[in-house]
Amino acid sequence: MKQNNVRLFLLGGAVLLLLFALLLPSVGPAPALLGDTVSPSAALHLSAALVHGEAAQLRLHGIQPGVTFTLSGSDAEHVYHIRFRNSPFANGGLCLYQLPAAVYAVYADGRRIDASLLNDSLPQGYTLPRDGLRKHWQFRTDRHGLLELVIRDTEHLPAGYFDVAIDAGHGGGDLGAEAGGEQEAQLNLENSLLLKSYLEAYGLRVFLTREDAALPGGMAAEENPYLPNARIDLIYRSHASYLISNHLNAGNGQQAGFQIYSSVASDLRFATAVADALLAAGAVANDSGSGLVASGLYQRHSEEPGGYGRDYYFILRETGGAALSPTLYLYHNPQMADAIQRGPEALLMEYAFLDNAADRNAWLQQRETLLQATAAGAAAYWQL
Repeated sequence: MKQNNVRLFLLGGAVLLLLFALLLPSVGPAPALLGDTVSPSAALHLSAALVHGEAAQLRLHGIQPGVTFTLSGSDAEHVYHIRFRNSPFANGGLCLYQLPAAVYAVYADGRRIDASLLNDSLPQGYTLPRDGLRKHWQFRTDRHGLLELVIRDTEHLPAGYFDVAIDAGHGGGDLGAEAGGEQEAQLNLENSLLLKSYLEAYGLRVFLTREDAALPGGMAAEENPYLPNARIDLIYRSHASYLISNHLNAGNGQQAGFQIYSSVASDLRFATAVADALLAAGAVANDSGSGLVASGLYQRHSEEPGGYGRDYYFILRETGGAALSPTLYLYHNPQMADAIQRGPEALLMEYAFLDNAADRNAWLQQRETLLQATAAGAAAYWQL
């Protein structure tokens, strides 16, 4: 009798447990929390974290494009879940300045990302100042080697860091185009100094690749612009998020108007914002150059064998960081392999045709207005 009671008790308990289990809500595996240990077989492996301008892209070993990334983070009051995908454009992807300050764990299709092999080469930097605050962003690993993104608000930019680099084209013995008693290299410098002052009025810290007629790095850099301390190297060491390279054009003496070149790996938002501002200020777009993609806007592919998909102009191709594959710069500066995981988003500006007297004189008379428009167009794109 006692044994039967025990059996009935056990059977009743089992039935209750079964009913309880059936009534519970169905749940999947609990997501990994910040700092959770993930076995190597469960984690995906990072091959690169690349930043171009203020946009980040993540590359994974053996994973095809289209993966969905999730940032999961929190501060003292809020929890954030932010999803993004890599963009086909170098200046797309995760917009760093839009992220709330927090420490984010990074997932790819719901799985944590192992970045332990890249710990010392993960990029960090600062966004432009908006409403008096910048974002200091840093990709790093946690104590388990898993990828994190840390976003902090800050009012200050460290010494040696700049928001925008301005390249005064040519210089030294390279005078560029010459016409009407004017030299392009000198005018490029004057234009760059003016543009610097207009950008600084937006609260930006601006770096110039040269501040006088001399070329950075001297004659050696004139023969080889990829050397240490030449203009490309200085642009990387400025940590600038954006680059504007100033030039004046030359043709057959009949051409007029501006041409704006952006990287073939980027979309046209930056170039379009500047072009719209120039047009509104009275400038005329030129549509006669190589690589025309819209009125006054150009993207010119390299003409070297196998070079399609890379930029024709070295100042765009070699300064944009690993997202643009700066092969010649890296060949001459292998010690910068980690530093070029980030690079500026750039425009090459051809403001007017120096060998067309009417276009040259119109530029010289209006250049302050048109350079102010260039700064305003850039600021509109940067949402300042």
